[in-house]
Amino acid sequence: SRMTGLKPGTPVCAGGIDAPMSALAVGALEDGDVAVMLGTSMCNGFISHSLRLSPRLVNFPYVVNGRRWLYSFTGVTTAGYCVRWFRDNLGRLEALLAPEIGMDAYALLDREAETVPPGSEGLIFLPHMMVGERAPYWDEHLRGGLLGLTIYHGRRHIFRAFLEGVAYAARYCLEAAEEAGHPLRRLMLVDGGAKSRLWRQIMADVIGVEMLYIPKAVGAPLGDALLAGVAVGVVGGYEAISGWLGELMEVKPDEGVKPLYDRYYRIYKRLLEACGDVFMELG
Repeated sequence: SRMTGLKPGTPVCAGGIDAPMSALAVGALEDGDVAVMLGTSMCNGFISHSLRLSPRLVNFPYVVNGRRWLYSFTGVTTAGYCVRWFRDNLGRLEALLAPEIGMDAYALLDREAETVPPGSEGLIFLPHMMVGERAPYWDEHLRGGLLGLTIYHGRRHIFRAFLEGVAYAARYCLEAAEEAGHPLRRLMLVDGGAKSRLWRQIMADVIGVEMLYIPKAVGAPLGDALLAGVAVGVVGGYEAISGWLGELMEVKPDEGVKPLYDRYYRIYKRLLEACGDVFMELG
């Protein structure tokens, strides 16, 4: 207390890192809850009340009030960052227009991408724009790529392909958890990328499941605040988070586009395998 200026007896509560705290902040507490965090990176947090381990997942066993739970993780290092890269390098017109017309640059790009049909008319994007990728890929050579580009494609096609590419990667991550025995009972979209209505719909369509979106979710800081509240006794339990969240929006998949997205997802997986040696050679 002498070094920090805090009064003696001030409670000190351990917090957590961003992904688990974002999951806690949307009430991901029950067996089979999944928080899909569309931030700069994509982090998928799987809550399990029993040990469902896999080398394809990052597994964090932990104890909460005597209950042994498991938080498992998969992710894509550049999810929202891909979209930011597009805005900064290919969306400068929208970035300039946005403040003049009172709209966000991403909203303008979304509006253009909405005019492109699912599948981006033959474009597919690998959203791995760092060199290397973590769980469930565990590939230090994996990179990004845009396949199928023709003179008939424009920026709007490429932007939609970026959104779809992240969704293919999300499906790949979720399937790795399913293979480990994780039930996917309730999927919640959180963080900045989830504010995009178009991206939310693409995620639900590609993955093929209903997802929940919480407009008022504020992410990891709320999860840490909940930890502190429980620790000092001003909050009765972690379940109190459900009363803080407000409206839940359902995002239902469009069954009409399922065959197309299933086919494109199979292509995505083939590209991961086919490009492995090429990415390794690129160094």
